[in-house]
Amino acid sequence: MITSLITLKYTFTLGCGVVRMIRYPEHGLTPREIEDMEPRRNIIKAAVMLMLIFILSLVLSYLFKGELEAAGLWLVERLGFFGMFLTVLIMDTFIMPVSPDIVIFVSIAGDMNPLLALIAMISGSILGGNLGYLIGRYIGKTRSVRVMMGRNYNKGVYLASRYGMRAVVLGAFTPVPFSTTCWLAGMFQLRYVEFLIATTYRMPRFLLWYLIIGTGFNFI
Repeated sequence: MITSLITLKYTFTLGCGVVRMIRYPEHGLTPREIEDMEPRRNIIKAAVMLMLIFILSLVLSYLFKGELEAAGLWLVERLGFFGMFLTVLIMDTFIMPVSPDIVIFVSIAGDMNPLLALIAMISGSILGGNLGYLIGRYIGKTRSVRVMMGRNYNKGVYLASRYGMRAVVLGAFTPVPFSTTCWLAGMFQLRYVEFLIATTYRMPRFLLWYLIIGTGFNFI
């Protein structure tokens, strides 16, 4: 029992110096990876990201507002509210390197009704998270799924074991991948009612991001 808790150390020699990397056997993460997932650090990341999104929206609006509005209208005419719902649903169901924030930007550039756009995006996101939970619960423990998730699986194990349902809240509101935390919640069979409540944090998240992007885009 004691030996299973002993930290494994790997030492690599680089030139004349030595770099020491510590891995924890229960989740295979380095101290740096663990530090990057701490709640306080991710809240700071979220605040910085909001500032950068505002500045980016401001710059894009100043340089390409006409072109972006035309592109937004073109996409809105073809996607509509159901298309937005479906796009966010797919993004938040499956583990993808794409953020639904792009859909927020399209809805603003296309001058869509804010309330209906937010309803479409939030409902798609929450439903996507629930589908991710079911995927994790019923097929998530297969080897192929673990391989597909890669390092995200190890990070999810750490988050789920240390923070439980709070990991889903982190994923809902901060840069921690939402779909990954939902899959892991299902894989570890966290209580569904608590999980469902945690996913509602997507509502203030989408609202805040919408306000920031919209303010930047329409500032000038």
